[in-house]
Amino acid sequence: KTFIRFSTERSRELVREILRPHPTIGLRIQDIYNKIQQQFPDEAEKDSFIPPESHLSQTIRPPNPTHPIRSLRHLKVTVLPEMKDLGEVHQVHIRQGTQADDGTRLDRVNYKQHGGECWLPTGIKMAQEWRWRLTP
Repeated sequence: KTFIRFSTERSRELVREILRPHPTIGLRIQDIYNKIQQQFPDEAEKDSFIPPESHLSQTIRPPNPTHPIRSLRHLKVTVLPEMKDLGEVHQVHIRQGTQADDGTRLDRVNYKQHGGECWLPTGIKMAQEWRWRLTP
């Protein structure tokens, strides 16, 4: 028996809980994962979704084998794409804008699903970022 290769309702609910306070520009995948692990450290998936301990090798063992979001890879490859297919989340692409003389900077925010675009002060440190947010 191996780990499930689909998202559970509980894993999707945890992502919704974390993204709900960030409706405009969302969060990066790493931030979603870290916040879930910090705010819900004791969450456990149903036993039927977890392989027996004897079948877990130490080399392929995820960081949190019993947690609904067991690894960053599971979140990135399974949970978020399934939520996107269900229309629950979509990607946001942010590009850093140029800084004005008064020190403010507006960044270009492109909402991939709707094709909308706006300029907001996001405070990103990189030239560009991909984020996820709940579909309004």
